[in-house]
Amino acid sequence: MNPLVRRFPEIYRCLITECSQGRLILGAGTTLALGAAFWSAAGWDRDPGRMLFHYAFWTQVMIFIVYGSIRAGSVIADEREAKTWDLQRLTPLSSGDIAGGKLLGAPVYAAFLAALLLPWAFAGAMRSQTIGAGLGLIYLQFAATAFLALSLALLSSAYSDLSRGGSATTAGAMIGLGSLYTLAPALAKPGLHDTIVYFGATVPDVMWMPLATAGFGAWAFAAAKWRIGRDLLEPARFWRFPAFLLYLIVFVLGFEKASAYFALLLPAAATFVVALAEPATPEAWRRWLASLDWGDRIDRTPSWISGVVVCLVAAFFISLVPAMPGLEPFRRLPLVLSLFLIRDMAFIQACRFTKSRRPEVLAVVFLGLAYLLPAILLSAANARVLLYAFMPVVGRDVSAWENALPGFLWAAASLAALAFVSRRSTSTSR
Repeated sequence: MNPLVRRFPEIYRCLITECSQGRLILGAGTTLALGAAFWSAAGWDRDPGRMLFHYAFWTQVMIFIVYGSIRAGSVIADEREAKTWDLQRLTPLSSGDIAGGKLLGAPVYAAFLAALLLPWAFAGAMRSQTIGAGLGLIYLQFAATAFLALSLALLSSAYSDLSRGGSATTAGAMIGLGSLYTLAPALAKPGLHDTIVYFGATVPDVMWMPLATAGFGAWAFAAAKWRIGRDLLEPARFWRFPAFLLYLIVFVLGFEKASAYFALLLPAAATFVVALAEPATPEAWRRWLASLDWGDRIDRTPSWISGVVVCLVAAFFISLVPAMPGLEPFRRLPLVLSLFLIRDMAFIQACRFTKSRRPEVLAVVFLGLAYLLPAILLSAANARVLLYAFMPVVGRDVSAWENALPGFLWAAASLAALAFVSRRSTSTSR
């Protein structure tokens, strides 16, 4: 048996289900016919090699990245629907074994089809006057993009217990199509001439982009592994989500000094998404508050709380960065954003103590109105200078403490409401 298959037995399951003899023969014949059609169509172009390469390459992209993401996005959802996912707990496989096997096995048929198109892509690149030198960089970005797309699709499939119907397949398709954006720099500039300044170092953007893409792919795969581990009753670890948020902050800070004031936008968005994807149910909330084991309590801290703490700490340190000329008011933006994030997270958690069947949807609707209505009404009244009282924006005509005060009051009100409904729910359950 292949050592890779021995290491990840899930690959063998996918090979059995995806790669029957009939499908392999049909796929080989189809790709051969496509290659011949590409060769014929490319002959009419001024640079037939370049056109042949693009035909073959983009077909590989659609097959491996888009179709592969669809398969990865439904691989766990299909098992949940077939009622076989819970059987994984009876196997000796760890979450890493399962996640790695699913990641490598789900797109195995797509990989077979894409590999059959490689000769046509290489032939076109060798005939082209512009592609040949950058062929390795193009496929390096292709590999990084595929890793990111497949990992994100696997992550969405791991959370398929929160969705219904064919949403897992739809999510996989959207992830595959959305990830194609990262291929643009490699195809538009297949050389080493264009550069990017990152943390003061000048690097070719076609080298920086694969590393950045693969970095986010690694985090997406790790998140999928941890979510699978939760189903396998593996212990949670407190540091995971804060470490990812710190990675996002450092990633943004590498671009330019002024970006420090906007470094919390991505962590705040990630915290909001995770708060909805990993709901702290009232039962889990009460167990967390009542836990006497502080180590267990820390590890089971709701993700939105750890996200808020990271944002507050980061806001404090970012406020110490010397202000650039003309950007002095933006030094307060991280703190203001963190305060409104506390309001939103506490409100979402408080909605979970209501009798609503979909408390997250209820919370998103009300929060959407809380941001949208003031923007509409104040704009209509030509009073946009007061927007800072209702949303995390910089008020240029007010002092820093006046700018932060509305966010503090909103946060305090939401925390008080959360404490009230939580205490009432606890007393009722007794």
